[in-house]
Amino acid sequence: MKYIFLSIFTITFIGQTFAQKSPCETDSIYRQFDFWIGNWEVYDLKNNKAGDSKITSVLNSCTILEEWNSANKQNGVYYAGKSFNTYNAATKQWQQTWVDNMGGSNEYLTGKFTEKKN
Repeated sequence: MKYIFLSIFTITFIGQTFAQKSPCETDSIYRQFDFWIGNWEVYDLKNNKAGDSKITSVLNSCTILEEWNSANKQNGVYYAGKSFNTYNAATKQWQQTWVDNMGGSNEYLTGKFTEKKN
């Protein structure tokens, strides 16, 4: 009987622990870029296809992951990159870290969302 009680208690405790949601899933400030989520075909100003972008929510909705692939080769290689977009609660700003298959990387640390605009 003691083991059955301990087993039920353990299963209940573990279930409640995993059922808790992260702040990113409950605070609407982390949802400001949800409009971007989806699969996108990207065109330049001359209406030529530039590439494809797949945008997903990852890490319990704390990060927006961008996966970019160019439509055409540049110097014999299809350009590809990924960005991680997150809301920094300490600075109250959106930030992006970009990396690509050409060895490039950038960080943008001062994005803001004001008046429903980025």
